[in-house]
Amino acid sequence: MKKLSLFVCLGLSAFSMDVFLKTELAKLIDTDYIKEYVKQDIAEFGHKVKSIESNPSHVTAFSVQYHLRSPLLLNPNEARYFAIPKNLHNYPIAGIMLGHQQKIGEQTGDSDNSYANPDECPGFTSLQVRSQEDDEWRYWGGPASGKLGSKYAEIRGSSLEYDNLWGWPIKGHRSVKTSRGSKKLITADVLKVVSVGCDKVRVGHITFKTITPEPSFYQEVSFTKDTTSLGDLRTTNGAKFGGGQKYRGTFPEALRLGRSGDRSHDKLPDGWSAQGDKIIIPIDRDRKFMKVDFAIGDSREDEVRNSDGGWGSKGGAKVKVDYISAEGVSENLIYRENIGPEGITTAYPLKVRNEAKVGSKIVITVVRDYAFIMGIRLSYQ
Repeated sequence: MKKLSLFVCLGLSAFSMDVFLKTELAKLIDTDYIKEYVKQDIAEFGHKVKSIESNPSHVTAFSVQYHLRSPLLLNPNEARYFAIPKNLHNYPIAGIMLGHQQKIGEQTGDSDNSYANPDECPGFTSLQVRSQEDDEWRYWGGPASGKLGSKYAEIRGSSLEYDNLWGWPIKGHRSVKTSRGSKKLITADVLKVVSVGCDKVRVGHITFKTITPEPSFYQEVSFTKDTTSLGDLRTTNGAKFGGGQKYRGTFPEALRLGRSGDRSHDKLPDGWSAQGDKIIIPIDRDRKFMKVDFAIGDSREDEVRNSDGGWGSKGGAKVKVDYISAEGVSENLIYRENIGPEGITTAYPLKVRNEAKVGSKIVITVVRDYAFIMGIRLSYQ
């Protein structure tokens, strides 16, 4: 099976990595306006600004990813900024993935942050976006560990903890200045991470996803006993899960992928197949594939309370998504993204192509552990 690099997908096969970053990404990313935000933030919030990151590792039609080999250190009240490519500025925020940690040997506290042994000096990471509509910084409105929507950074060795700040139209967002919440759609031209705890943190991963235009056609499948719905076609607002936290961390009749995964399911549509750790989905011929949304969770079905207070012991699964053309060329859309207890993951192609040929397919693979897929939706232009 052939592998297709980002550069080939964008028609840049003749360019080296350095040339690509200096030429093509330079057209998509401008940091001059970010420097103005930095000046304002220093005056208003007293941030100690460490860097402006502007070399993403992965760019698609509707998302951008920064994956750093060496996670960036942030002491308390230090901030780092991440540029968002211009082609995404006009699309509302769908969700953001944050990968961070307190590194063993650097942290002040030495506990495991369990209920019985809380971290004496926790490290918290606040991820904030600059709303173009409000001309202010805002943070995710979902569950938080500390102030400004921050997430606790677990004490780890080499691995990152991934927090999925999914469903901004569903969970909403809040103002850094006033804490007022809203669920209106917002666009962003930059994001930043700020260390807001008493201990230092490291940030090694950011995935920023946007809401696509309205699809003209879609196919949706629910696997759970109680119907799973992916909600609104653009925003997933109104989504309903047939498993997860409302079911005490269980997933009745969901499709299990990964370790000891299913190889069949009575709700698999014609042409779809499950192979233990993956599900293979044919792309409709003569249509332009836009995105795939899927409801997924990896909590254990033991119905116990975990360290976050939710149902089910925590799993360790990750998911990857590939688009494979009729010619057998494989394009990675998501690489080992963390799976939460429940949520919606969206994968986009690097660009919206012409109509798919017979034999093109999407492959969703669960690695490292097992997870439960509650429902899947493919959208087309």
